[in-house]
Amino acid sequence: MGSALLVALPPAGAQNQPLTQAAPVPTPAANQAQPIAKPADQPGRQPTQASPGQAPPLELELQADQQGFDLLRNRFVATGQVKALLNGGRLLADRLEFDPTSRTVYASGSVRFQRGHQYLQASRLRFNLIQAEGELEDVYGVLDLETAESDFDLARQPSGALLPLTFSYWENPDPLLVGPASFAVADGSPAPGAQVLQALGRQPLTPGGVNSASGIESYRSVAATVRPLEARDWPMPPVALAPQALSMACPLLLPPIPNWHPYPLAVTLWGGKSIDSNFGETFQFKGRLRPEYELGLGFNKRLIDAGPVALEWDSNLLGHRALEQAGGEFNQSVKYANSPGQTFGELTTGLGVRLWVQPWLSLGLVQGVSWLSAPSNYEKTFRQNYSQFLNYLGFEIEALVAPQWSLVGRVHHRSGAFGTYGGVSEGSNAYLIGLRYRFGSSPAPRQSLVMAPPLGCDDPGRGKRVRPKPLGEILNDVAMGPPGLGRGP
Repeated sequence: MGSALLVALPPAGAQNQPLTQAAPVPTPAANQAQPIAKPADQPGRQPTQASPGQAPPLELELQADQQGFDLLRNRFVATGQVKALLNGGRLLADRLEFDPTSRTVYASGSVRFQRGHQYLQASRLRFNLIQAEGELEDVYGVLDLETAESDFDLARQPSGALLPLTFSYWENPDPLLVGPASFAVADGSPAPGAQVLQALGRQPLTPGGVNSASGIESYRSVAATVRPLEARDWPMPPVALAPQALSMACPLLLPPIPNWHPYPLAVTLWGGKSIDSNFGETFQFKGRLRPEYELGLGFNKRLIDAGPVALEWDSNLLGHRALEQAGGEFNQSVKYANSPGQTFGELTTGLGVRLWVQPWLSLGLVQGVSWLSAPSNYEKTFRQNYSQFLNYLGFEIEALVAPQWSLVGRVHHRSGAFGTYGGVSEGSNAYLIGLRYRFGSSPAPRQSLVMAPPLGCDDPGRGKRVRPKPLGEILNDVAMGPPGLGRGP
């Protein structure tokens, strides 16, 4: 077992506190007997509460594998399985330092603090006894707000006693004792309470030994009263253990969220056919297909990736091949005369929003502009106002068939955006089907702000995580060398 040290700490705020003034007391002669004056009864007078400087000091019981005093830094240092008991509170850590000048406690490693109904754990702890303030890093805790005021005040009694970390009836079992046996408290003795459990924690029962706790005897002395105990006879186990205080409450290691769309760039081979319906009827598949065909290439780049939603830039270069077909009533000498066939190009560009409803399925909306290399005979004869430069809308659905390959269907729409472009209200519509290939690599994700697992817990990414060190910790590493025993993994 490691060494132990008992340190007396005056309460916080005890330094530089003036003592209360009292009347001078005459010093009697050495050889003259003085009668002891009995104070007169003063009804209604209450005793004055002691000041912090008059209050008795707090006792700190410390156990660790190694203990010492750093003369250069004027600090007491304890490393390796550190356990500190202070006025009903227990602090467990890998390393503990105490600065008597600033009255500051530093703990690192698997830090666990328990007092009353409060439990805290962290990777690092700094607490100033004078200011009664501190800070924790990678903290996790269970707090009882009803008793927090008394539990966190070291000058007051905690709301509950600490259970022993480990306990056994004896350290070395008697080799003569074979077979299962039940042990009970001697008849007529009270059931184990908080005082009994604390006594057992300080002095466990050993073969042939007797604990001074009331009602607790060794297994030899109670051999005559050994009897099986029914579960209903004990409202609680005879000895309460606290093994959870020796370990850390570690978060579950969750797998990283997969990147379902890691390729930010895409090219699409388009092919399609035009339809003579208006914009709203296009989604209802009303109208008839016209003898006008589209063929071209598209390029898509993801600009912003926000989980299932992405902002993209979309651009397409299409070729139109229109055969001779019936014309409309506008902008020609003979109404409804056939319009001759023609070939022209189209360039579209705009910003798009994509929503991934499934890892393999997404919906896209593109808002931009469309430019034709020549006026469309269909738009010229079927629309009273027409223009080569119009607004562009694209509605598409994409389904992955392989990690980098997908099939795409798009509604290709040109219009004047309610007369914004030269008074044009309607343009043309087409159905496009494409084969899309995605490629490229996404940038590294931003550093997550999720709290890292504390020291003492499994953390596969601890070696990759860069933790900024304060100046005091940097100087500590310079003075005492790199982290070693008790400094955490």
